[in-house]
Amino acid sequence: FCSYNLKNWLLMDRTFNKTGKLTGKPEKEKVKVIEFLKAIHPDVLGVCEIGTDQDVADLKKRLLDAGLDYPYTERAHGGDVTRSLALLSRFPIVARNSQTSLNYQLGELTLPMQRGILDVTVEVNPDFKLRCLGVHLKSMRTIPEADQALMRRNEAHLLRKHVEGILKASRGARDGPRARGVPAAPARRRRDRARRPRLGRSGRRLPGEGEPARPDLPRLRPPARRPRAARPRRPGRAFHAFRVRPLGGRPRPPLLRP
Repeated sequence: FCSYNLKNWLLMDRTFNKTGKLTGKPEKEKVKVIEFLKAIHPDVLGVCEIGTDQDVADLKKRLLDAGLDYPYTERAHGGDVTRSLALLSRFPIVARNSQTSLNYQLGELTLPMQRGILDVTVEVNPDFKLRCLGVHLKSMRTIPEADQALMRRNEAHLLRKHVEGILKASRGARDGPRARGVPAAPARRRRDRARRPRLGRSGRRLPGEGEPARPDLPRLRPPARRPRAARPRRPGRAFHAFRVRPLGGRPRPPLLRP
């Protein structure tokens, strides 16, 4: 998988003084992008800052000419009709859940999520499916409508809500009612704690701990600790005498050291 910012592969006013003339991405820049993607050679490619379906078709054709075939595509957009998200895949797309009409409240303003959320599931093989999410949050460029940092924070909050909904649905489908928020009964929790085996100082389970209760069998107890045997003292060693002669002085008396 590769995520790549195409940096405005779309029609826009690229003049310095904004004359209103719409032009596409320069040809030399498109050629460089195709060279980079060919070197990466991804199986699934997610891109941002792409325009309409015609721009996605143009990118797809150029990649095919370079030897990269992506027969399955998805494009998602939000409140910004100019810039979109897209995903190109070698593997079939088996589920689509892109969010294109998300809104949030910022004071008295109701603002849309600029590029939406791209959400697809790709079937890599019959035993493995990969769910891919793509976002491109509001840029740090200031705008007169609202504070760009607050806009980006609210868009991130919408993304979090979407991801939490996916995880909640996934846990519910996999684990049943326990994962859908139904807590375990208090008695069951106490019983589970009572079944936990006690551990000794060494970290090992004590004898009889963690085994099913059998009223017909006596309960095993850990063996009593035996007193540690006294360590035999080693025989004393002989003492050796040696002299230390200081520099320029009289010899000192011999010292005894084991």
